[in-house]
Amino acid sequence: MLGTHHTVIDNKNRINVPAKIRDDLGAKFYITVSLSDPCLVIYLPDEYEELRRKIHALPGTASAKIRRVIFGNACEREPDKQGRILIPPELRDHAKLADDVVIVGTDNTAEIWSKAEYDKFANATTADELRSLSEELGI
Repeated sequence: MLGTHHTVIDNKNRINVPAKIRDDLGAKFYITVSLSDPCLVIYLPDEYEELRRKIHALPGTASAKIRRVIFGNACEREPDKQGRILIPPELRDHAKLADDVVIVGTDNTAEIWSKAEYDKFANATTADELRSLSEELGI
């Protein structure tokens, strides 16, 4: 999944998943909270299953906390005929979704951000920071 796509959340708390992302996602996918950012993460079924396996392999106490957050907030979604999906209240609250929304393709997942939070992230990320991270990761 690639690209940055702008959409809105409607008065029924639905967002329109852009066709390019929707094509990559297929008929059914999973959404849950991000553990590191104020956004939501969209997983393909295979990616969600891999996440589930990794979390269940964690030691007891750490695994229990993460399971509660990830799976307690997860939902399965299928876009309607217009490509819209309903975002539940707890997920909207976590990602601070209201009005303008940004969907960012992150290769094998996608993220749903409020435009305001995404703009904060984008403005706080410097070229020097990206250069340092790329060197650290060897890419």
